[in-house]
Amino acid sequence: MAYQMNFDHLLTYDVGAPGIGLEVTVKLSDADLVIPAKLDTGASNSIFERRYGEQLGLLIESGYRQLFSTATGTFVAYGHNLMVNIAGIEF
Repeated sequence: MAYQMNFDHLLTYDVGAPGIGLEVTVKLSDADLVIPAKLDTGASNSIFERRYGEQLGLLIESGYRQLFSTATGTFVAYGHNLMVNIAGIEF
């Protein structure tokens, strides 16, 4: 039995590069910033470079402190509530 799937949008990215690389818009109140990002569709958090938060006017260390572990070690990040827009979809 054959099935057909139809989509309203097509996102393209460089399949030869590691990861899914797209530009995202990060918004805080009236400020917004378009930045390059690698998407992890299963991630619980979005982690951006400190400089992007500072450009939005965030006081970085005033956010929720969280420790992240990777295969090569750990690092601390600070959580803030932001809007993230990827291909017209806001989170």
